[in-house]
Amino acid sequence: MLLLGRLAQVLDDYAVVSGEDRLDVSRLLISPCDSSEQFVFMDTPAQIVDHVLAFEHVPLWDPKVDTEDDGRWRLFAAHIKEAIETADTNQRMLVLVEGGVSARRTA
Repeated sequence: MLLLGRLAQVLDDYAVVSGEDRLDVSRLLISPCDSSEQFVFMDTPAQIVDHVLAFEHVPLWDPKVDTEDDGRWRLFAAHIKEAIETADTNQRMLVLVEGGVSARRTA
């Protein structure tokens, strides 16, 4: 899966990324390496990929060493890290917001 591969690449030293496939939905799970906590994306893998590909004017892209797509994934990884690091103890759901990612309260 493109999503798991790309996120594993850009979150390598920060978190373990895995998928959960159930009959009703597929979810993306993220477990920070320095924590026993697990975060789950409420958006589908397809929605996440569409969100990442929509980034324009990516600041983390150096055309001398990589592609703009690489920069998009690094920017998305930065958004994930920020959401995880600023999450309250009861906020373990990650949701896409315009231009970023937000942590929300679990049910």
